[in-house]
Amino acid sequence: MSLQMIYGRSGSGKTTYLFDKLRESLEKDPDIRKKRYVIVPDQFSYMMERKILETFGETVVFAVQ
Repeated sequence: MSLQMIYGRSGSGKTTYLFDKLRESLEKDPDIRKKRYVIVPDQFSYMMERKILETFGETVVFAVQ
C-alpha cells in the first residue's frame, strides 16, 4: 500500500491520471471489499464522488472512498 500525491495546475490531467490509476487497480483486483481512497479538499468531495459514480458505475462507489 502506498500514498501518492497528485497535484498540478487546472487542466493538467490530474483527474484523468487518477481515474486511469483507479481503473488499473480495479482491473488488477476487482474485489470491492478492498478499499481505494481518494482524498480531496472538502469543497470538492461531492464533485469527485459524482465523477467516480459517472465514470465507474454504482458497484465501484463502494470500493472507492
